[in-house]
Amino acid sequence: LVGSEMCKETAGIRGSNGNIKYLTFDEASYLAKVSRSMINKWADKGKFTVIKVGSRVRIRRDEFEDWMEQRDLERSMQ
Repeated sequence: LVGSEMCKETAGIRGSNGNIKYLTFDEASYLAKVSRSMINKWADKGKFTVIKVGSRVRIRRDEFEDWMEQRDLERSMQ
């Protein structure tokens, strides 16, 4: 899923975030089909930018989608 398809896909799990430009870690884990702890590990490794707003942590949706596409492309070439 890419772009607007992802927006539709995650609309049902939007929860308290309410902003489609940023993802919660739960939303990112849902999109990537991995655990929340895996998102934490990737974030710690700097795979994508994490933004802290007050006590909340968010991931820029566009950057995360780009990173996932690149990751999928690299995996398909192996």
